[in-house]
Amino acid sequence: MAKKKKKAKQQAEHADAARPQIPEEWQQAHRQAMSVPLAELVGSLSGLLTRRMTARIAGVKDGKTITRWATGEVTDVRDFEVEQRLRTSYEIAQILRASEPDPTVRAWFLGLNPHLHDVSPVEALASGQLKEAISAARAFGETNAALLTSGPTIQTPS
Repeated sequence: MAKKKKKAKQQAEHADAARPQIPEEWQQAHRQAMSVPLAELVGSLSGLLTRRMTARIAGVKDGKTITRWATGEVTDVRDFEVEQRLRTSYEIAQILRASEPDPTVRAWFLGLNPHLHDVSPVEALASGQLKEAISAARAFGETNAALLTSGPTIQTPS
């Protein structure tokens, strides 16, 4: 019986070691996105991306709904998929803001993204491609982290 427990423990440890380590900033961004009140979440997104872009991600017709959520006039989202898109967008924004200034984060949301088959993250999020969008944001964050840690490269003439 003791051998079975030891083997199970070793298998669990091996599975943990095989899982990629998630940077603390990304874990923090996830926790924050899951706990932030709706008004703060929507206000932050609309401040970063504009009310119109936030409405596009949420799938609402105009910016008035975004304003109502951001001011707290409306305190809940009726459609869970809308809230899921907003929370994922907020999490992505926090991941990117950990290493990039706001103008770069805004540009990332707007630009055609090779990780999303040349679709902008705004469009990907609006169409429900949440996993793909967050993976693209993490790939962008990893690339920038690698560039920052490797330092500048000096090319010498040949």
